[in-house]
Amino acid sequence: MHRRSLLLYLCLSSLAACASREPKPPLKPNDLRRIGILPIKEWPNSGSTAQFNRSINPIATNVSLPPPLTPTLLGMAIGQALRNSRNADLAALADAMAFAKFEPEPALRRNIQAELARRTVQIETLDSPELADGVRKDVLKNLPTAVDAIVDVQIHSAGYYAIGRNMGFTPHFQISARVIDTINPGEIIDEFSYEGDYETQDDSRHFTTPKILTQPSLATFERNAAIIRAGLSTVFEVVATRLVDDIVRVRDKRPRLD
Repeated sequence: MHRRSLLLYLCLSSLAACASREPKPPLKPNDLRRIGILPIKEWPNSGSTAQFNRSINPIATNVSLPPPLTPTLLGMAIGQALRNSRNADLAALADAMAFAKFEPEPALRRNIQAELARRTVQIETLDSPELADGVRKDVLKNLPTAVDAIVDVQIHSAGYYAIGRNMGFTPHFQISARVIDTINPGEIIDEFSYEGDYETQDDSRHFTTPKILTQPSLATFERNAAIIRAGLSTVFEVVATRLVDDIVRVRDKRPRLD
């Protein structure tokens, strides 16, 4: 009997708390007349992809540990040896990729700007490092009111990785875009994710890279450097076209294409 009374009390308390909680106020209308865009942020990638931009993803090699005198140290030494081997492979891949001289962030930025100009879409450039840092830390409460929304484009990965099974090396990238509401602070109007590699997927924001960009060995990167650079520039042009189309659809309040 006591247990039932306790359960009833807890249920009633919960209902009372829900009843006393103020409902979330409705969102203010946002005409999205003025939109600003932050500088593109390119992040390090700690996975199995060697990045074109090595300055943001230094690869550590030859990290030593004390001699394996105990089972614990032996396990640590084995783990470190595996990491060193993986990092050495990534460093060799990054060295080979350097011949292509492909720069993901400038390529994406130029293509976005060109597509905006082609469509005569006016988007203001927001150059405040403090604003960009706050947005990327999801501090969305005190955003500038001079614009109705902020576009935040980020490159999370852009490089090559080993496919495995002696299939060579293929390019891979991950890019995201968010349209952030400044009239209703803290609200994300819409967000998109773009990805590309050699595999085909049933997703309009997945881009299958041309087979010619997949390299059978590290030795072929130098020989095919111009092909790699031109091919990835074209892929990033297509990505930028789709990204701008997504932003324009959000601005015009047209249905999202999936």
